[in-house]
Amino acid sequence: MKEIVLVCFLLAGMLPAGQPDETVVLLINSIDRGLNSDFIDFLEGNYDVALVGASEFEQYKKSPYIVILGGNKAPEGVGNIVDTILSEQEKSEISTEKRMLTKLNLWGEEQVVVLFAGPDREQTQTACQEGTTCYSSLLNAIKRLKEEVITPDQKIIAFLWPEPLSSSDEIAPYAPAQEEFTTVPHLIPYPLEESCWFFWIDDDPYAKFAHPVRFIFFWIESEDLTVYDEEWWPVLNEASLWADEEEYWNAAYWVVNAGIERPTPSVFLYRAGAPLDQEEESSGKALVVNGWKEGEHSKETLAEDEKSMTAAFRGTGLSVAGARTVRDIEKTLRTWSKEMEPDSTVVTYITAHSNRGYVLIGGEKLTVAAFSKLLSDFEDGVHIFVIVDACYAGTFLADELKKEAEIIITSTSSTKRAYRDFDPKNDVNPLDKGSEFTSGLSKNFYVLQEISVDSPPDTYGRIFGKVEEVMTDIVELDAAAQNGFSDPQLWITEETKGPPEVYT
Repeated sequence: MKEIVLVCFLLAGMLPAGQPDETVVLLINSIDRGLNSDFIDFLEGNYDVALVGASEFEQYKKSPYIVILGGNKAPEGVGNIVDTILSEQEKSEISTEKRMLTKLNLWGEEQVVVLFAGPDREQTQTACQEGTTCYSSLLNAIKRLKEEVITPDQKIIAFLWPEPLSSSDEIAPYAPAQEEFTTVPHLIPYPLEESCWFFWIDDDPYAKFAHPVRFIFFWIESEDLTVYDEEWWPVLNEASLWADEEEYWNAAYWVVNAGIERPTPSVFLYRAGAPLDQEEESSGKALVVNGWKEGEHSKETLAEDEKSMTAAFRGTGLSVAGARTVRDIEKTLRTWSKEMEPDSTVVTYITAHSNRGYVLIGGEKLTVAAFSKLLSDFEDGVHIFVIVDACYAGTFLADELKKEAEIIITSTSSTKRAYRDFDPKNDVNPLDKGSEFTSGLSKNFYVLQEISVDSPPDTYGRIFGKVEEVMTDIVELDAAAQNGFSDPQLWITEETKGPPEVYT
């Protein structure tokens, strides 16, 4: 992992480096105002401060810097305001322990709202006393992140964890960037020798992982800013951060969002041919693999991929089975390899998180070599199609897999990432859901209805030709490919696709 240390030297006599240009608004009731004079003195000694009550707050609520004293049960209307900004879990937590919580962009863009609260007024007072240094360091950290780490042309989202981390916390990427591992999460925690603020920058917000991200620590005591290059989302005390769709797109965590928009929720009908007669077992089979595991990113995306490809395969007349673990894949393919006869067809579709040379299935690595070995159990003459939608999926275009398959389709090359749904202005498929590549694939797979029956070799020649034709249509629907972010790949074995006149 790459480490960069950024050090800021402050001139003697200057106010804290995090001092905002605008006024700090302090929302407080009369009781907490009397109990927290030291904290108020600190704020007024370092910042321009406006002390306001709940009745005055409406005119100040879009201010860039807001501090609130008291929880959701605070008197004089403060509690009513706090009640609207805390989750039920946060309300439960401050009812038992003192907390300092940070919320961003609640009522205005680039807004920093900090809440000090506890189960009673004395605990709230203690939270203020203990949080004085943390507050000034937070503003300093945000300022320096924007000035020293993020450049204006970067299309990124920068996240802030809302509380300082302490030496007792454990934070690590979901998987290491350089070390070997077989299962995930594989956590190698960063050493936290002092309290710090933690930022996570997603440098490619629509990618399906692995891809460049940054772990950033602002050390509260030393005021050093440390940046590490990683490839996965953070895991704090064994809980994945911002992996859930709603958390990821929650602006309350965003220090910076450089114009990245959540894809518009949409619904479309899956286009398919004649549905499979459920009373009749097809000689053609499809295995749909969703590699997502609890705690991982992109649950909704991979679930939509699974749903759409299951519908597409059934529409072509294939019998469909699902898999969520490597064991599921092994069991299904080994069973089918004993049952399927020459001129029958097996299609394996995989949507998953990945890196070069493997996909993650149920938290376990499935390498190209291991997958190729499973397919080698099928008899000669069984037509094997492989489709992989994952980052760096082009690594599955390996010689060992080409020996087993007749068609390999990957959502991108071995050097580029795959993408979740996003809707740029030039997207010709704005109503898609799931992964960019799979959404186009599922709409076009209906043209391959002929693979659902035992077919003579010349039929397969025509199928190969149709695959080449439909690949063009799929790429046109893929916003990532159209913008040069991904590079879908198609490989067809020369031995079986037949003479050109058969399929062109």
